[in-house]
Amino acid sequence: MTKWETVKLGDVCNITMGTSPKGEDINTINGIPFFQGSAEFGNRYPAVAKFTTNPIRLAKKGDILFSVRAPVGDLNIANIDCCIGRGLCAIRSIDFLLQRFVEYALLFTKNKWSAINDSGSVFGCAKRNDLLNFEIPWTKDVSVLKRVVGILGALDDKIEVLREQNKTLEQMAQAVFQSWFVDFDIVRAKAAGLPAADVCKKYHITPDIYDLFPSTFSADNLPLGWEKKKLGDVCRYSKEKTDQTSIETYISTDNMNPNYGGIETASSVPDNGQSTCYKRGNILISNIRPYFKKIWYADKDGSCSNDVLVFIPADFGNNMLYLLLARDCFFDFVMSGANGAKMPRGDKKHIMTYPVIVPKKDLSLLFEAFITPFFEKIIENSKQIRTLEQTRDTLLPQLISGKLDVENVSLPSVNDEDILKI
Repeated sequence: MTKWETVKLGDVCNITMGTSPKGEDINTINGIPFFQGSAEFGNRYPAVAKFTTNPIRLAKKGDILFSVRAPVGDLNIANIDCCIGRGLCAIRSIDFLLQRFVEYALLFTKNKWSAINDSGSVFGCAKRNDLLNFEIPWTKDVSVLKRVVGILGALDDKIEVLREQNKTLEQMAQAVFQSWFVDFDIVRAKAAGLPAADVCKKYHITPDIYDLFPSTFSADNLPLGWEKKKLGDVCRYSKEKTDQTSIETYISTDNMNPNYGGIETASSVPDNGQSTCYKRGNILISNIRPYFKKIWYADKDGSCSNDVLVFIPADFGNNMLYLLLARDCFFDFVMSGANGAKMPRGDKKHIMTYPVIVPKKDLSLLFEAFITPFFEKIIENSKQIRTLEQTRDTLLPQLISGKLDVENVSLPSVNDEDILKI
């Protein structure tokens, strides 16, 4: 059996504490990406929302971005060179081949920071000396460390492939939505008198779909027969409440990922109070800091915090509503009416005034059927991701504590052909 011990983080890693640039040096357009704290964290990589033209402390691509302010212990991986603010530090293994083991060791020891996180102070933070002296599991047998990384990393790599496939599928669905209902490509092609066969071939549609599009525009430049409405005309907010919550189905702003990154399993649920109910097919959006673009297409029933808005389709299909809302222009509109400077919150009445183009019912129904296979595959992938995550999270403490010998572990079978099939 392998002999496991502990080492101080500062003995095996270089640590760079973040320092925030001046406010006037931070913008949302250009410069080097700037991450202030864990609010920008995603599934594995942070979402770029801000930049700085005068970076002070830098993290390199591949560094571990570690939250040093409550919640201390959360981490992401820098996928680009970036500037880090006072809410983060950058951790890099002296032997970079062991960088990923350090990542897993920090995940394993995350609960050791609970004394700070449970203090109730928003100013609770980890100092540089706390990090230098922080102990993580280790063994002198480097081959064992690499074997642990091989096992856990194989699972994470498959998870990343599935996430990337979901991103591609959603981009494909958005491209169809943009072409049909925003740019009016097929209507314009028919209006220009292009042959039907050429239009069908160019836009990958069948003749029955082609026939449902008008060939002229109305006086207000909308396809003939289509209407301009408001979001509140095609959906409503969920008002159903419950005092029953489950960690497997509870959604809060904390376990929603930025930049259309879906969700993660919640780390906790509220002890009391009521939560908002959501159903499979509803669309959930975080109403705190809307510029992070946190949105999720629910693939199960559950409950969520009151800071999460639940949209229920009324005159739209579920898929069509999601594609309407999962767009930068929608979140820009939400921000235009948001209240509060430091932590903006969307105005619910303003949100429901978002302009919506509504095609005729028969075309809406056909689009819903046309796009459904994309979302069915996304949901299937998401379920497989959760299974792989559960396997990884079960193996992680067993492997790093030495309770499970790395030589006795065989990875679960995952069909790569299914993963890569679109």
